[in-house]
Amino acid sequence: MEGEGYSEGVEDEEAAMRDGLWWRCDADPGVVLSREQVRRLDRLAEERLGMSGLVLMENASTAVAAGVMRLLEGREEGGVLVVCGGGNNGGDGLGAARKLHVRGVEGVRVVLLKDGAAMAGDAGAFARMCAGVGVAMEVLDAGDVAGCLERAGGEAGASGGVIVDAMFGTGLDRALGAPLDEVVGWMEARRGMGARVLAVDVPSGMDADTGEALGGVAVRADATVTLAAVKRGMLTEAGRARCGEVWVGDIGVARWLVEEV
Repeated sequence: MEGEGYSEGVEDEEAAMRDGLWWRCDADPGVVLSREQVRRLDRLAEERLGMSGLVLMENASTAVAAGVMRLLEGREEGGVLVVCGGGNNGGDGLGAARKLHVRGVEGVRVVLLKDGAAMAGDAGAFARMCAGVGVAMEVLDAGDVAGCLERAGGEAGASGGVIVDAMFGTGLDRALGAPLDEVVGWMEARRGMGARVLAVDVPSGMDADTGEALGGVAVRADATVTLAAVKRGMLTEAGRARCGEVWVGDIGVARWLVEEV
């Protein structure tokens, strides 16, 4: 059932694979990774396959963009708001925003948790690329969270829109805290009004190993594009409730390496 566990199929599986998504069913989630195994996979992808973080991020963003397009299917209006943290999860979201924008999707906007100019590494590079193609971006106003999100993502917050949670991934091991708990509350309110929420890798605030909300606050998504493999916490009752429908995104890492870690 949609929103309760893993997708049991997709009408055009071949097209989904081309877009960088693998569909997994509830009966067979495939390889399941812990937080520590995810760290190891990232390291081994570079050491043994020669895949840089930038390449992995570009591949991940393709899968995320495909997930957004699937949620937009059949919706005649509504924009896309991507809320991005300053790390790799945010970089995946920035890459997806860029791809959607250049594909011609209307109303793609980004809210950054920190100034893109201050973002380092691969995520910083993706912020510059996003700005370069003309995606509308602004930094979250911690003093007026709801107002900032409304101004940036009014269309996405409507019944036909999609909100992408690209704040934090599997590495998070602490409560989100203020003002991010307000961001989560805004997403939940807009979800209740008909917008759909897509999480990148795991819903922000969810413990990747247990599925529990760290500090009691985590995003509740309609769908999650989890990268390379299902995460352990997604198989728990709490995790299933937060992740919604789970799609595994292909980041270009050989399956034998994913299985080996």
